[in-house]
Amino acid sequence: MESIALFSISTFCLILSAAWMADRLFPRQPLQSLLSFLVLFLISTSLLQLLLGGMGILNPVAVLGSSVAFTLGVVCYLWKRPNLKETLDPIAALSQLGIGVTMVVGFFGLLPLRSMLAEAWMQLRSVHVLSWDVVSYHLPNAVTYLQAQTWWMVQGTYGHYPGGNEVLNLWSMLFIRSEALLGLTTIALFLGSVLASVVILNLVVPIRSPFWRGIASVMFVGVLVSIPEFQNLAFDVGRNDVTMLFWELVVVWTFLRSKTRTDQWAILTGITLGLLIGTKPNGLYFLLGMLLLNIAIPNSELDEPIATRIRTTLLKILLPSLIIGGGWYVRNLILIGKLTPAAQLKAAADLSIVQSLSNPALYTLNSPFIILAFATVLSFSILTTAVAFRPIDRIDRPPLPQSSRFAIPLGLQIIAAWNLIAIIAMIVTPSGAGYLAGAGKAFLIQIRYSAIVMPITGILVIYILSVLLDRVLQPTSWLNRLERRRVPPQSKKTLAIAAGTLAFLTAAQLASYRTPEGLPGYDGIFFPMGQQESNVYRWVQKNIQASTIYAIGLRPYGLLGDRFSNRVIDRLGTSGWTWAEGELVVATQKPNFVAVCVDPFDRSIPLDELKKMAGDGSKFNLVYQDDLAIVFRVVPK
Repeated sequence: MESIALFSISTFCLILSAAWMADRLFPRQPLQSLLSFLVLFLISTSLLQLLLGGMGILNPVAVLGSSVAFTLGVVCYLWKRPNLKETLDPIAALSQLGIGVTMVVGFFGLLPLRSMLAEAWMQLRSVHVLSWDVVSYHLPNAVTYLQAQTWWMVQGTYGHYPGGNEVLNLWSMLFIRSEALLGLTTIALFLGSVLASVVILNLVVPIRSPFWRGIASVMFVGVLVSIPEFQNLAFDVGRNDVTMLFWELVVVWTFLRSKTRTDQWAILTGITLGLLIGTKPNGLYFLLGMLLLNIAIPNSELDEPIATRIRTTLLKILLPSLIIGGGWYVRNLILIGKLTPAAQLKAAADLSIVQSLSNPALYTLNSPFIILAFATVLSFSILTTAVAFRPIDRIDRPPLPQSSRFAIPLGLQIIAAWNLIAIIAMIVTPSGAGYLAGAGKAFLIQIRYSAIVMPITGILVIYILSVLLDRVLQPTSWLNRLERRRVPPQSKKTLAIAAGTLAFLTAAQLASYRTPEGLPGYDGIFFPMGQQESNVYRWVQKNIQASTIYAIGLRPYGLLGDRFSNRVIDRLGTSGWTWAEGELVVATQKPNFVAVCVDPFDRSIPLDELKKMAGDGSKFNLVYQDDLAIVFRVVPK
């Protein structure tokens, strides 16, 4: 109960400060206020943990103290400060009747997705089966930081991986010491990505009628979440794909804001880019693309010479992003002398799209290939049109005069360029064309690596439809009843509802969650799923606590024990393992147990090595054995 109390107080403090800042930024724009609330909350949790982890005091008490101090600082700063001046968002001009009609349309439009909603509710009660890479290194890395109270620690096969995603997951794990709230975290990031997509849509698409803009937003959401590749992101708990998607969309949003109001938003662009590159190395491609975009595109309302844009790019975008996201790469250089193990990088690089262009399997007509091809053609066509015709140099929904029907607004040019940057990043990203399965390879375009192409391409399609239907979508007399609003909307109500819903779902998941026995989906040992189950994970969870386990072939996350009390030294595959390698680990790392399983990929068994261990009773005692796994206790000297 004490840990839950600490978690609740820390979270409440940051929710309060984020909501207050969001209301000051957008007091009359509920959607943008809600998005800024989520962004500010996630930024504050991430930065606090990065700071404390860098100092080696990443523990619940330090997090609580820093959360309270941060909130008091925000309160003192915002006290009696006026709200920022803003114009009323046109989509907020809908009357109560207009809002009601839009909600009815949305209800019937989302009816086909009721099975997805049922799955989401189930995930709030019991986390879905975790992905192979999540139980192999994403969550084990998070637990490593939790146990060491610092992120200056490289442990495990993929310990060098940047941990921005793990820091997000760590917020609840640090206090509760279980994955109980990871389902809610993933759904929140997914819904935040959908919200960011809608906000960007309404910033850049020139639909003049608020009612039709609302209908377009509802249809856009319905189609977007119906795409299986996008829908899967809501249930891929612990992976970094939905985290990358969220930060990529937020980068676009903050960049659009920086080009329409004040360049102070550029600092927020730099911060979110830092969190992006700290989540996955291919975020560096997005950073490079954003630097070029900021230099090339002037502010639509300020007189910005090229020298000013270069200075803004270096000081407000590049510098914050490197300070926040570069720490993971500096850590690797200091601790292991290189950014990443060369052998791992080469194996994955061979599966990049750019390295696989001559492979016929890449061009199999499936949904990832169709999405990628369509997004490429559409984005390139829009940018080409912008060059061929005189572009509109404003971002925020200018009217489309008939004389310049094909002129592309600046906002559309920006998101089309961002889409191409995402596509290029995906083409050169290792494992973009498939994935490794032990020594084997499977070819399937990993659209999840640049999932942002799905919402951005959808926005571009909505733009084209708005141009074609411009006459139909103009405001008319019968729309007056739907669009006339006497009282300006207030963001406070939206923020209060969002914060209350978040608190309720958090409490509900904590109350209903039951830690599963074993490692669901992986008790069969083999990849992707074995038919015969081993009880090794269940046995370890019940019988081994506060110990160090040397695991060969097993998934580390299943061996961490109750409240993550065990430390795991992992070798993710059994194939090629020798006892000489094992003796070195036992001598240097001094584990209490050695656990070995049949290789998950080629199903090989290191019989000679196991016979040596079983025959040396002075060093090892057999404590568990089944057809797929075996566990030895290391005899203390």
